[in-house]
Amino acid sequence: MSKKILILVLAIGIVISLMISGIAFADQQIVISWYPQNYYQPKSYPQLAQVVESVVKGYEELHPNVKIVLVPPVPTDYTTWLNTQMAGGTEPIIGWDFYTTMWEQTGWWIPLNKYLDEPDPYAAPGQGREHWKDAFPDYLIQTLKSPDGTCYTISFDWTETALVYNKAIFDKLHLSANWKTWGEFIDTLAKLKQAGYIPFGMQMSNTGWSLETWADAIVTSACFADQVPQMIMKSYENRSTSYDGYTWQALAPEEIVKAMYDGIYSPYNPRFVDFLNIMKEWSQYWPSGYNANIPLNSLFYSGKLAIMWIGSWQYNDLLLPSSKPPFPWGITYLPPFTRKEIPTLPMQFLNTSFRVGGPTGTGSYGITVRAEKEGIVKQAVDFLMYLSTPQTMGKIMVDADMDIPMLKGVELTPGMENFQKVTAMPPVALGGPGSRFLTTYYNDYQTTIEEYLMGSIDLKATQQKLQQIFDNNVKAFATQYHYDWYK
Repeated sequence: MSKKILILVLAIGIVISLMISGIAFADQQIVISWYPQNYYQPKSYPQLAQVVESVVKGYEELHPNVKIVLVPPVPTDYTTWLNTQMAGGTEPIIGWDFYTTMWEQTGWWIPLNKYLDEPDPYAAPGQGREHWKDAFPDYLIQTLKSPDGTCYTISFDWTETALVYNKAIFDKLHLSANWKTWGEFIDTLAKLKQAGYIPFGMQMSNTGWSLETWADAIVTSACFADQVPQMIMKSYENRSTSYDGYTWQALAPEEIVKAMYDGIYSPYNPRFVDFLNIMKEWSQYWPSGYNANIPLNSLFYSGKLAIMWIGSWQYNDLLLPSSKPPFPWGITYLPPFTRKEIPTLPMQFLNTSFRVGGPTGTGSYGITVRAEKEGIVKQAVDFLMYLSTPQTMGKIMVDADMDIPMLKGVELTPGMENFQKVTAMPPVALGGPGSRFLTTYYNDYQTTIEEYLMGSIDLKATQQKLQQIFDNNVKAFATQYHYDWYK
């Protein structure tokens, strides 16, 4: 055999080898596990589960070599479960968590920024969607970004909150839930307590999210409303909006931390004292032991609790025959504050409360580092892009009627229309403590506020403890995210 022929044979062999390798790669099945959170509960919501399964099947038909494995809700504490899965390398390829939590879970989640700027292959022609991010409102993407500008999650929905009240109790006591002012609201709570009922359902935790963090965000934002324009940094001015002519925005964590550094958001600011006073008075009408894991649902359904604060994802439970309350109920919301409670409150906010909702609902998904280890990040991104249409994730959200859809082209469902009044309110400027403090200092902050509300420490001791927490938090934030203004 001549040298030329030998080279030709070897070349043909290499080509055939590469072809076979390519075919094997194309035919190799890729498995993407997806944790849809509450959107996939086959036992509780079998019809919704079928919708999710049909959407998944549609993707698998488009991509025969990809298998989507649906992970049902975990029966235990999700945080503990996820920590265990991450430690063992068995976490879902596409997982769920709060976007603020993802910021601190270093090395767990894949940054999505560059993918959000990529073309969206599933966008319908003529929708003006050149990039994946165009499927969502810009303010959503901006909200999801970490203090260093990294986006680890995409949220298909937005939670809002409302108050559900027992109409039978209100009718019996001749009370109205259409409060015009905070004073009327507190007066109603006092009458409910005098009549032997638990007026308002509240829970507080110093190690994680709780209902009280919603209250904290609303009251803090109201008390510091007149100083919010001072807290806006030049680098975030593009996020500013106007509420009735007043400059307003949901502040980025860096802006809040700098406000701590500048002494604006400070425990010694009279506005913070207003915050403590409001929370202290309100807490007198919360259940005994609100700092423990008390069963608010059971108290409400038994007729002992008059008002329960719910998220939009809980609305369906009020309608299902198996879980609806055994009494008539109504939907309302927290009333506006006045200058009696907050002397510095701008006039624009005398007739409105604040909404505390955000992209923390069921449909907040990120891609875990397991996808990178298995070399399937692009496939996981592609599946999330596929979900970003009214015909896919939009269909799931409409059927679920749990949260407010954030996908463009998906209309509010009848159930979510109950939250429409709330969505028209200005957002909280200072989000919950979880977005203001790193985990260690969040826990310290919550513990100190709890001690003050329960009477364990006085105002002076509270301010002293909080100032130390604020200082430590600023230093930790500035060190972690390299803030150039920190000296």
